[in-house]
Amino acid sequence: MGDPKRQRKAYDSPIHPWQKERIESERGLLQEYGLKNHREIWRIKSFVKKAADQAKKLIGERTERGDIERKRLISRLHKYGLIPADAQVTDVLNIQPKDVIERRLQTMVVRKGLSKTMRQSRQLIVHGHISVNGRKQTSPSYLVKVSEENSIDFSGVSPFQDEDHPERAKMMQGGKRPTSVKTEEKTEKKPSEKKEKSDKKEKNSSNKETKSEKKQEAKENKPEKENKESSEKSDETDKKSKSNEKEGNSDEKSKEEKGDEE
Repeated sequence: MGDPKRQRKAYDSPIHPWQKERIESERGLLQEYGLKNHREIWRIKSFVKKAADQAKKLIGERTERGDIERKRLISRLHKYGLIPADAQVTDVLNIQPKDVIERRLQTMVVRKGLSKTMRQSRQLIVHGHISVNGRKQTSPSYLVKVSEENSIDFSGVSPFQDEDHPERAKMMQGGKRPTSVKTEEKTEKKPSEKKEKSDKKEKNSSNKETKSEKKQEAKENKPEKENKESSEKSDETDKKSKSNEKEGNSDEKSKEEKGDEE
């Protein structure tokens, strides 16, 4: 039986730690379903492997005990929606790890439209915002039964239970759940806001173009202005020089006249 205080692993780790194909496939599942680490995938694979091993043993067993065990196995897997009710034992061998991941609470919250992303649904579950059958559930790896699908909702303690909560409308826009009147009003306002923003951008772009054109014109007119100013300055200097010459000539004439008078 072992020591009850000692916690044993509930999964089987891979035999070889460095297998490229396995690591890449697990990495894809981690990104797609927002899983925390590879151990969560190993738990799911161990669950599938145990069910497959049990089915393999029961396929060749033709006793009354074998019939009872087959019915129990099929009914147990049918509760989680992994196989139909009229399935055979051989159908258990077709179950894939991805089918089990789809039944996790973290995935079901997104499918029900209570959150936009897998990361967000995991956060809501861990923080105690999600309930199943009226009970708060804080385990993202909880396997949801078919009878519990319609009972997944925000817990009574959660502030998101209020339909007027602003963050609830944001979270539920990406899901399948119908939006409320307020969210519809917001979605109706959005295209008008986009048009206003586009008009503002066009106005700004036109203003920028006019400013750039004015700058170019100013640059082009600068040399002309400089030439005009230089010509005006040269004309002024010529006039001054001429006036100075006239004054000098008049002074000389006045001196000569004085000399003649003397």
